[in-house]
Amino acid sequence: MLLAKIADIGSNPVAFTFFIGCMAMFASSVFFFVERGSVDKNGNYH
Repeated sequence: MLLAKIADIGSNPVAFTFFIGCMAMFASSVFFFVERGSVDKNGNYH
């Protein structure tokens, strides 16, 4: 059922835009979570 809904995203522009937005926000959250260790407490990069 979920796969059928995912396959239908291409025909619905609102769902497609929402999906792209969600994936972009998820990717940026993962990026910032992973990269938080490369900044020290003073704000300088290693």
